[in-house]
Amino acid sequence: RYAVDGVHLDYIRYPEPASGSGDHGYNPTALDRFNRLRLRAGTPRSTDAEWTAFRRAQVTNFVRQVYLRVN
Repeated sequence: RYAVDGVHLDYIRYPEPASGSGDHGYNPTALDRFNRLRLRAGTPRSTDAEWTAFRRAQVTNFVRQVYLRVN
């Protein structure tokens, strides 16, 4: 019953463990989307530049969609 003043997305990024393994985001949907967009197959390494750029873009696109829908 109240107007929304804002939306706070705390820690909206992939967590990076102390080991630096970067093993988050390897779900089947993300891997399938990545492989289709990049015309690749298999599971990319956590250090793969295209994979890390893809993951960053997914977070950016999510935040953009939240912004557009709550604005």
